Amino acid sequence: MKKIMSLLLVALFVSANTMVAHASRPVERPDIKINIGGQYINSDIPVIVINNRALVPLRTVADGFNTQISWNANARTVYLYIYGPTSGIVLYTNNPLIRTFDTYRGVKDYSRADVLEVGATIINNRTYIPLRFFAEELGYAIHWCSDKYIYISRLQ
Repeated sequence: MKKIMSLLLVALFVSANTMVAHASRPVERPDIKINIGGQYINSDIPVIVINNRALVPLRTVADGFNTQISWNANARTVYLYIYGPTSGIVLYTNNPLIRTFDTYRGVKDYSRADVLEVGATIINNRTYIPLRFFAEELGYAIHWCSDKYIYISRLQ
């Protein structure tokens, strides 16, 4: 009886770990199309879905929102200048932490820190960011239509 219980516990443990690993594995979704303010973003790089969160290639979506970005390779961080030429958000790759910053006289002041459900991620040498967070920080609303279209519109 102990052997059977031990085998059942091992089987349960292995299947639970397999389900968790499967749930967090990135899934490419080339069928998802993104529309920002009435214009579709043209990209040969697919949307990635992790834990039911749409991650998009940073460069592609930043261009769609006319947002300046910079990359710090040593720290593996992305600076999104979404509030102006000296302020924005810092995303740490492979880490759900984000911070807002404001540069005053050359010194970055990090005023707010949040933790995202899914953070910025590097996949195939490209940085992907969570689309909903990025759009909402810029004052946009996101609407899904039939699991294949994402419409992004300016909040009123």
